[in-house]
Amino acid sequence: MKHITYEGMLRHESDEIAEVLIGKGWVEAPLPTLLEGQQCDWIDGKWVVSDVANPSAESELKAYVDPVEGIEIDTSPAAQSRFTSLVALIREGLDFGALTNESKQEIRDIHGATHSLTVFRIRALMLRYGLHCKALFDQGEGKDGQPL
Repeated sequence: MKHITYEGMLRHESDEIAEVLIGKGWVEAPLPTLLEGQQCDWIDGKWVVSDVANPSAESELKAYVDPVEGIEIDTSPAAQSRFTSLVALIREGLDFGALTNESKQEIRDIHGATHSLTVFRIRALMLRYGLHCKALFDQGEGKDGQPL
């Protein structure tokens, strides 16, 4: 079963039906990773994670929409960590000659959809994404609302 969305509507479909609908413009909306004691609900076209023990402690699954590529990227600390690893891997690949700026690599957006970009475009995307995440932390949206 897959979670898929179109214009804010969420459906749970078998893999076969989901693939057909994805071909018609639907987007996969995988569940966010939950910590113990958390639950998530689909509200206003987004996953909203809440603490079962403290229902008022809600946090929307926030995203950065890149103005150049149009890709929506998760800005959670876990997602930032994954993209930091990707940047390090690309840097090592370039240093050792295993990759070039023209090499194609795949990344996933916040909905789980795959995007194939050149290394050069990924590096530019990651720079814009990193600057966006830094601005979030500078505005006090870091862990526990505290800037880094």
